[in-house]
Amino acid sequence: MMEHPMAFSNLYLLLAVCVAGLIGLASAPLVIRSARVGVRVLLTVIGVLLGLLVLEVLPVLT
Repeated sequence: MMEHPMAFSNLYLLLAVCVAGLIGLASAPLVIRSARVGVRVLLTVIGVLLGLLVLEVLPVLT
């Protein structure tokens, strides 16, 4: 089933970037109103992206 792991990885990366972009656009007014909320959203997005990358890289390392 996993014949093309790089294709799946690129798909996940593209999906993560799209979701992060949508969250960024949706939270832009919140960032303007409250920097604290903006920082929290940014850290959440970074955490999700790092989590996805770790899940993708972990099987390769082990």
